[in-house]
Amino acid sequence: MMKGVSKQASGYDQMAFIDLSVPEATDDKVLIKVAYTGICGSDIHTFKGEYKNPTTPVVLGHEFSGQVVEVGSNVTKVKVGDRVTSETTFYVCGECDYCKEKQYNLCPHR
Repeated sequence: MMKGVSKQASGYDQMAFIDLSVPEATDDKVLIKVAYTGICGSDIHTFKGEYKNPTTPVVLGHEFSGQVVEVGSNVTKVKVGDRVTSETTFYVCGECDYCKEKQYNLCPHR
C-alpha cells in the first residue's frame, strides 16, 4: 500500500489522506517511487473547488520526482534506478504548435 492525498468530492476542501494499492509496471509503464512532489496552481484550484465538473476522487501531486523501481516489458528508454521527474496535465489539445513540438506545458488550451 501507499499513501496519497485525494480530492474526494466537489466543492471547497473535501480532501483526505488515503491508502492506495501500488500499481504494476505493465507493458509501456514504469513504477516510480516518489521522493518529492510539488504543489502547483492546479492543485490549489482543485482544493478550492474551482474546476467545473471535476472527476472525483482524484489524487493530487502531478508534479513529482523519484526513482524508477520497476519497468514494463516494452520500456526501453529508462531503467530501474534512474532518477526521473514527471509533470502530467489534465488535458492538452494535441493540435496547437506547442503540442506538436511536445511542449505540452505551453498549450494554451490546457
